[in-house]
Amino acid sequence: MRAFFGRYPRLTIAGVVGFVAFALLFKVAFMRDVRPMPLSRDAISSAALDFAALEGWTSPNRFAQTVPVEGDELALVRWAAEQSGLSVPDRESLPDPGWETTVFTDPGSVRTAVVQRRFPDPILSIALTPSGRVVQYIESSSPISGMTIESGPQPQRTPPFDELNTARLFVTDSDGQRSVAGEERAQAVEIARAFFVRHAIECDGEPVSAAQRSTNDRKRLVTLFWDRPGPVGTTEQIRVIVWGDRVAAFDLDLTHPAQTRTPAGFDLPMQLLEALPLLGILAGAAIVGALMLIRRRQGELDLRSPAVLFAAIVLGSVVGMLMLIGTFGAMFGNVAGTLNVWFGLINILITAPIMMLIIGFVIAGAWAVGESQAYLVWPQQNVRPFSAWMRGNFRTSEAIEPVTVGYLAAFAALGIITMLGMISPGSHQSSVAALFALNSWPSIIAPLSTGVVTGVSLTVVGGVFAMTYVRLRTKRIWVVVLVGTLAMLSIRSSFSLSQFFPASTAVTPVVYLALTVALVVLYVRSGPLASVTAVFVYIVLINAYPLVLTGNPRHIATGGWVLVASLGFAALAVYGFVRPRAEGTAASMPTHVRRAIDRLRITQSSRGITSEQ
Repeated sequence: MRAFFGRYPRLTIAGVVGFVAFALLFKVAFMRDVRPMPLSRDAISSAALDFAALEGWTSPNRFAQTVPVEGDELALVRWAAEQSGLSVPDRESLPDPGWETTVFTDPGSVRTAVVQRRFPDPILSIALTPSGRVVQYIESSSPISGMTIESGPQPQRTPPFDELNTARLFVTDSDGQRSVAGEERAQAVEIARAFFVRHAIECDGEPVSAAQRSTNDRKRLVTLFWDRPGPVGTTEQIRVIVWGDRVAAFDLDLTHPAQTRTPAGFDLPMQLLEALPLLGILAGAAIVGALMLIRRRQGELDLRSPAVLFAAIVLGSVVGMLMLIGTFGAMFGNVAGTLNVWFGLINILITAPIMMLIIGFVIAGAWAVGESQAYLVWPQQNVRPFSAWMRGNFRTSEAIEPVTVGYLAAFAALGIITMLGMISPGSHQSSVAALFALNSWPSIIAPLSTGVVTGVSLTVVGGVFAMTYVRLRTKRIWVVVLVGTLAMLSIRSSFSLSQFFPASTAVTPVVYLALTVALVVLYVRSGPLASVTAVFVYIVLINAYPLVLTGNPRHIATGGWVLVASLGFAALAVYGFVRPRAEGTAASMPTHVRRAIDRLRITQSSRGITSEQ
């Protein structure tokens, strides 16, 4: 330990300080306005289904997907409080959602031009506060499959989701709407009040306005509005859409006379980051394919470990797609029969599998091509442990140092990010971006799989392949760093920026760029195993630790087990240090790598003879 500190004194101090800052200040930096979450995701799903059951949705053959969502009511109330000089009320008193539950029917048949598939059809969208209070309820349907409302004698169909105006929900000045009065209004109000009674929603008096709009099947949607005083000078608005003899949508929201809602502007840096991965993947596939053919002819290509890596990437992608099947259903379930559904089906059935195979080929091919070359340009003591791990050989004592460096680098980065979150504009806003792990199921697997896949893909494509290829042709290290940074940025298609900086601010792309440059420098100094470890530990901790801070026992248990699993790389390194294989350096080097090194020596020797002549 003393010898390690002597070689890495500044990194050791930065890692220890960063870990302490991350552990003590992360909640203040990124979760100061995230409410306590007394109910787990399962409990929230149960509350949503209980609410739906009172509306007749009682079929046991339906399932729900629940994810955390951001609300904006606290920012509005804080602003109103500052204007009036009053204090901000308790967050739980606000109609600010913390969870969104999407309820699906059994998978319905969808016949495409190629084959008939079955996908889930979303029927309900329910937003709830962390305590289980429903603040939005929307019934939706599609022509994919019918829906049976248990309380009715005949199957009924609520209006398609697009007719409820997802982008302009409850807007009264839309084309085709008109005021409604008399018997139609009275009947709609009576249906809405019965809805309020069933769900213990306080709403007295007559609605301040009402409007109706015809739909495709000549039925009408009646929209009702109630206003009442909200906290700190705001107005609380209850909005209801009545469809036939039932409530098809309900929403509880806050407004303010001075409040302006402006659409999000065009974010050029973010758009460039979104476009870069696709371009990089396609270009990488072409380059990797050509170089694999060349290395194969030279006898310097081993396809066993790349084949295993490719299979692991494809299998992980398939599992990820199955985990997100609810999202796929929500993507197109409500637009069937329109042009949009074909784009959704093409993306799910054709584009996504093709891109999955291309990405797997690029990563596996980059490793196949770059491994032997990496031995030629980087210190072999840095490359050997990573090469051994990629072949399933964890009994190497050389892994202990780069793995330790990776952990310390991740701790230092987490500390810097935490301190930046303390001063960054926008980090004080209500955000559940820190709870990214809860958007996947099971939550205990998502951070670990994302950390491994992201670490390996960034390191292999950006370091082992791109940086090695450039390093063979130039001694200018800044060129190597630049190419490595661009290559690693091109692999950003598999994860969200919120996993690196959990605050929705304009500085997020800048933070990610700085982290990428730091990762490239770490690769140059300490090798691929250090960079893989750093990315793995960083992603796992920044996803798992917020679950511990929610205060919910179920979330604490999930986050705690993930934190324990984050020590997996350290455990493997210690195992290799304690029980190393009894073999020398030459014996641990793959045969195709030795052939590449011998060829390089012969080439250099021949060049030397030529120059002497």
